[in-house]
Order: sequence, then structure tokens, then C-alpha cells
Amino acid sequence: MPEPEIEDAAKKETAAAGRDVVVAETAAAPDRGSLVAVQWHKLLRWLRHRWSLEGMAAWFGNLIRRRETWLVVLAVVIGALAGLVVLVLRELAYGMQSILFQLRSGERLSALPALAFDLAFVPAIGGLLPSGCCCAGAKRVMSTW
Repeated sequence: MPEPEIEDAAKKETAAAGRDVVVAETAAAPDRGSLVAVQWHKLLRWLRHRWSLEGMAAWFGNLIRRRETWLVVLAVVIGALAGLVVLVLRELAYGMQSILFQLRSGERLSALPALAFDLAFVPAIGGLLPSGCCCAGAKRVMSTW
């Protein structure tokens, strides 16, 4: 392969002589790595479209238009997921009650005949902590204006 300086000098001489210069570049075959990268980017573009909100809405819309039983299946799946979320939240609430109110395993707060005097302030303290943080944050924000 000729040196770049020699090629440039040959182009200048030919241009000075008034002739057009046409340089034929050899088309190198693309290497396997670049082909894989191109395919990878195509796959990522397809996934971004498919898993975007618009892509998923279009896919579900087409699915439901083709056969309306999919609407019932979709409603069952959404209802089941909502039920699971409710179960998880209920267990979290019972767990927090057992920690904060010192309940034994299987004991519920609503089933207690009486509540100790000092434990009656737990909900109030739970409400004061976030409000105190909000007030401190508001003062900090207002002081920067």
C-alpha cells in the first residue's frame, strides 16, 4: 500500500495538470465485530420500542382487538397482581404493628382489650417525625430564596 504522503503528492500533481482525480478505495469487508454491534443495536432499538409505554399499549390494543377474551385475561392478571400487592401491604402493616406496639406473634392490635399508656403515643410520634422533617426542609428551602 502506498504511503499517504506519496498518494497526496500524486493527487496534487494530477490536479495541477488539470486532470480529474478519481481514487478508488478498496472496500474492506466488514469484520465480524462490527456486524455483531450493528445487530446488537438493532435488537436494542426493537426492545426500546417494544418495552416503551407506547409500544406496550399498541401491542395490548392489537391483542385485545383481535380477540376480546384477552381483555378478560388481562383483567384477571391485573386483579391477581393487585391482590398480591394488598397481601404484601397487609403483612407489612402487621409487621410494623408488632414491632411498634410490641405484640406477640399472631396477636392483632385491634384484638387487644387494652393498650398500655406509653404505647398510645406511638401513632402520634409517627406523625410528628415526618411533619418535623417537612418543616425543617421547608425552612431550609425558604432560607435559600
